[in-house]
Amino acid sequence: MWYLALDYLKKQLETALEVKTFIGIKRPPNTKDYPFIALTPVEFYETEDKKIMKVSMPFGIVSKSNDPAEGTHELLNFLSKIEKILDNNQRFEHFQIEEEKFSIHDLNIREPYYSMEFIFLVSAPKLPPALEE
Repeated sequence: MWYLALDYLKKQLETALEVKTFIGIKRPPNTKDYPFIALTPVEFYETEDKKIMKVSMPFGIVSKSNDPAEGTHELLNFLSKIEKILDNNQRFEHFQIEEEKFSIHDLNIREPYYSMEFIFLVSAPKLPPALEE
């Protein structure tokens, strides 16, 4: 079930941003894969009416500038494009991106490589036990 959500988001991000998108890793093994986006499930839990997957989404770019301020600006512009794609796909199939649960952290600068991690939640309604399988 959850792989369907990750795969759908992977395709949306790859198509819209023309960027390598990975599932199940934190960062690509080498910098030739920059720019990149990775989708990694990090936690699963349930509420009374939903199943929830917490997704870590590290992403990175290669800056066109040697100026750290400009590189950070380029990274934040890339983040803005990612957020727009997630907003446009807030509901898909029977999944929903929980918009109020975004967090961003872990800015990493190794000029000209800039990366950051974006955390968000994807939920799906709980089904009656007979339909779960």
